[in-house]
Amino acid sequence: MEDVSDREGSALTGPDGRTMSHQAAGRRSRPRNVARAIALSVIALFFLTVTLLSVVADGASITVTAPSAVSEGNSVVVSATGPGTITIALNNVIVATGLGSVSHSRTTSVSDAGLYQYLITSDAPGVASQSRTVEVLDVPLVVTPVSPSTSDISSSDVTIRAVANWPVEFCYALIDGEGHTLSADDGTSTVHSGVFTLQDGVHTIDYKCKLGAEIASTQKTVRVDTVAPTVLSTAPSADTNGPHITLAVDTSEVAQCRYGPDDAPYDSLPNTMGTTYAMRNTALIVVENEGPVTYFVRCRDLYGNTMQTSSILSFINRIPPSADISIDGETPLRAGTYRVSLKTAVPLANAPSLSYTLSDATKSTAIVLEGEDDEWYGYLVIPDGASDTVLSFSFSGKSVRGVTGAGISDGAVFSVDAVPPEQVSAVSVTNAAGGILLRWSAPDDDVASYQIYRRSMEGVSVGDMYAVVGGTAFTDASARTERYVYYRVAAVDDAGNVGPLSPEVYGSMVDPALVQEAVAIDPVLGALIDQELSLIESAMLDADRTIKSLEENTNDAELRIINDLDLLDRAREARLSMGRSADRLRSLRDASPSKDDVDAAVRDAQDEIATARTMLIRKILPVQSVDLKQPFDEVALRNGLPYVVANAGMDASAKASLLEDSLVLNEKLTVDVLSSAFRLYDAAGNDYAYTFVRKRIRLDSPVNDVVVLELVPREFISSEADITVIGDPVVLEDGLVLQFSYQVAQEKEFAYYVREQVPMEVVKTSRTLLYPKPQPGVVSVPGGDSETDVLATGFATRLGIPHLPSSSSDMLLVVLGITIIIALGAYYVSLSSAPFKGVPGVSRRTRGVPSHLGSSLTNGLSILSRKYRPSNDSTIAGTSGRARPAMPSTTSNGASVSTPLTAEYPSKRSSGYPSGYSPGYSAGVAITNSGASIRVAASTVASVDGPVGSSISAILSPDSSSCLAIPISSSDVRELLSTAERMIDHKNYELSLSAYKKVLHALSADEGLSQELHEHILRVYDKLLLFKRMDDARAAVDANDALALRAALDETRFCAERVGDARTTLITDAKDAYAGFVRELNRMEIAKNERY
Repeated sequence: MEDVSDREGSALTGPDGRTMSHQAAGRRSRPRNVARAIALSVIALFFLTVTLLSVVADGASITVTAPSAVSEGNSVVVSATGPGTITIALNNVIVATGLGSVSHSRTTSVSDAGLYQYLITSDAPGVASQSRTVEVLDVPLVVTPVSPSTSDISSSDVTIRAVANWPVEFCYALIDGEGHTLSADDGTSTVHSGVFTLQDGVHTIDYKCKLGAEIASTQKTVRVDTVAPTVLSTAPSADTNGPHITLAVDTSEVAQCRYGPDDAPYDSLPNTMGTTYAMRNTALIVVENEGPVTYFVRCRDLYGNTMQTSSILSFINRIPPSADISIDGETPLRAGTYRVSLKTAVPLANAPSLSYTLSDATKSTAIVLEGEDDEWYGYLVIPDGASDTVLSFSFSGKSVRGVTGAGISDGAVFSVDAVPPEQVSAVSVTNAAGGILLRWSAPDDDVASYQIYRRSMEGVSVGDMYAVVGGTAFTDASARTERYVYYRVAAVDDAGNVGPLSPEVYGSMVDPALVQEAVAIDPVLGALIDQELSLIESAMLDADRTIKSLEENTNDAELRIINDLDLLDRAREARLSMGRSADRLRSLRDASPSKDDVDAAVRDAQDEIATARTMLIRKILPVQSVDLKQPFDEVALRNGLPYVVANAGMDASAKASLLEDSLVLNEKLTVDVLSSAFRLYDAAGNDYAYTFVRKRIRLDSPVNDVVVLELVPREFISSEADITVIGDPVVLEDGLVLQFSYQVAQEKEFAYYVREQVPMEVVKTSRTLLYPKPQPGVVSVPGGDSETDVLATGFATRLGIPHLPSSSSDMLLVVLGITIIIALGAYYVSLSSAPFKGVPGVSRRTRGVPSHLGSSLTNGLSILSRKYRPSNDSTIAGTSGRARPAMPSTTSNGASVSTPLTAEYPSKRSSGYPSGYSPGYSAGVAITNSGASIRVAASTVASVDGPVGSSISAILSPDSSSCLAIPISSSDVRELLSTAERMIDHKNYELSLSAYKKVLHALSADEGLSQELHEHILRVYDKLLLFKRMDDARAAVDANDALALRAALDETRFCAERVGDARTTLITDAKDAYAGFVRELNRMEIAKNERY
């Protein structure tokens, strides 16, 4: 036996003849051993699977799904699942085979009724076969009539259609026993039809279809009616008494009728008789007017046959007279004479009969009536002492058509109370601290008030009524200046009946020791005073009625006039004035006056009464009015601005900003205009014309510190004295401009009027305008330290925009919001330089475009610029586009400062600047249209390249202290502007900028010239800006700043588009430099990506 150690250390020879150790050989043969093991495992697994399948198959069976019966025309579906290959046989014929599962479907037909045997088997060992029997049920032939669909037919051409449930050989129809063949529809064998002409009447139709020996049939009865109904009679046909009338129409068959005052087709007639079809159609109508009445009638039967010609229903309507009765007086009626007015429903042939009866009377009293047609009037008398009772009217009248009526539609009864209260008793007079105190006892009757009668001498009568009180006591404060005062009291009930005056009493507050014996007045003078007192008392009653009328007025428009003109207070003052006049005359009567004294007192009283009558407005007559909403008027808003900013010390930019804010504010403003013209009539017979204008301003939310300006049309007034304003405005320009100031405004109202009638068309031209309260702006001057010294107007706060939050939690939210915005910005920057794949010649992180991509770079930069560059709000309508970048300038000491010209930069196709507007121009100082002020110093130069006049040389002299003070003519301005353009075309930036600034300074005093040179100024500005952007690009290249270079290229591109394709040194160099800058940008981006 070989030594093991020798075997292990011996060398083996490989296929190439080289020897190797046993370990090496083992390592080489190890893969082959693994392969053998895998193969053996696969074989063992196969045999194990076969064994398991056999074991499983021994216990398996077939699952069969099959119906027990189906009707002819349906499908028989038999399916089976199980082991092995499964076979389905129908009547010993194999129809389906499948591994593991199988299904067979068969559609039955009309002749397939019977029993069918299915056998299902499997080739798997030990699986038993199964059988199923399926019965196909017989479905008999059935025919269904589908046309005509209804039994009532309104056409003689009738379509007869039959549908069979099986395809048939043919179908036919027996119409009243007569056979007619039906044709198959569209080639089918189940639907058969035909069109036949039938006469009006009832018909029997037998539908029959044949299939083999089987014939199916069904029957239907129809009625054909093609004739419209006819009207046999109508009612009423002669005169009839209205207003309630029943119309009736009899027809030849069951129908429904419609009618109307005008002839029209059936469906267009407005009224229907009844709600159902009938032989007699009726309708109850109301006819208010007398005379002939005509209606057009058409009817439709159940089959839709409609009358094509109307039947006319006409008659004469006669309405019995009835009356509306009114009495000129308040109820309950008191003793007295009253006018009775009677209005009849129809004109009368002659005066009607009218009488009245009191409920406590035994007979009626006739009233003699006057008038004509349907308006009549007369008078009735309520006697004194008539107790609480009811007055009833009786009426009878005959119309002009001879119809008699006695109905009273309104005003048949009225209440009457003519019994006055009992006399007031136990009247006492005592002195009190405030005057003479009267007390009395109330009567047993119901009393509404008491009337106090007073005079300074004996003989108090009903003409001396002094006051009305509600209680049983009265203090006369005016009695302190009179020697003796005499009184009587009367009770007044709810109906206004005044009871008898109480016995006369008197009192005095004057010390008896000082009272001298009264001297009797001359009877003539006394009569003169009494006569005047009677007139005054009549005027006082008139004043009381006027006051009551004004107090009870409910008309909204008239109430506004009453309140605005203080008509009620003026009437009360007039009433007091009349009372004072009467008191003076009564005092004079007791003073033993002379004739001259009486004459003077009477004249004074007459003047006072005449004046008081002018203060009593009896009638307010509306003439015309208008109620509208004021339209937005930008022109008026601009015209009103000078009034608002006057003396506010605002510069041009602040004014422009205020105008822009005002435009925004007035677009949200609603102004309701309510204007009325009236005529007022006073008690003295005078009339006055007034025109009122009332304005109501409304905003969605409150606004702080605003000025409301009312522009009054010139035709409205002639001077400030003509207008009266209800409010507290500042009146400007002879009353044509009214200014109101409000600390907080959301809904305000003011009004004004003139004492003349103004057409409403003039009122419509008035304008109510809303402005933020002016805040003075700060204008910076050359040589200042800051670049933009601007004082904010604070209008955001006035518009209701909240201030920055002051609480710590709110401030934390603000800080968090700012942090998020910064983070998003940083993320965007990182994305802008993030790598991207697949672009030849460009590194993955660059946003630039390689030069071989041509114009796509410039187009892309232009789009990015327009998309992401924010634009400033413009205060001048019509400006839009992008903001102009900053332009360089120098201070007087040569230091460089930034001059941000933030006026809106217009698009390429239009300048976008309003007429007369120049970028950076306002009174020698560059002012932006967004309200910022800009410091522009006057740069000086030593010489000008190009031919210029001596005046231009002087303007551009190096004396910086006087260069802006030299007067410049219009021709010099034009030449100076042309010089600025020539300089920049030859890339002489400093000289061009100096000339440009001097042009702006010169134009500050000549608005017309600035309008004329508007386009030229814009062109020079664009070229200056292009030169500066090229400088920015060079600086970015020198600083190797890709971001700055990209921004500069964007602006350069935009400026070049503005300047156009002029062949100048500036444009030529700009094009060449642009291509070089693009290459530099790509180089920077590639170098940056290589570092990543």
